Amino acid sequence: MFLQKTPSITTESKKLSSEICHSLTSEELAWLDAGNFVELESFTPQMLIKVLLSGISGSLNLESDDSTMILMGDSGNDLHIVESSG
Repeated sequence: MFLQKTPSITTESKKLSSEICHSLTSEELAWLDAGNFVELESFTPQMLIKVLLSGISGSLNLESDDSTMILMGDSGNDLHIVESSG
């Protein structure tokens, strides 16, 4: 990873929503407040996809009444979903 530091990130970190702030540790918040950040280009596409899938599956509420989403199968860590257009 390519760690970078800039004063503008310090002001941006102060604008984070309370929901995001509560999901971060005090060490992570202090790291952001110090102006540190990592460019997305530092991560491989596979790592980015893994992070996105983890976030999506962690926030997926299967009890919601969203008839456009069809659960196709859950094989351990992988969740396969098809979005219906009709």
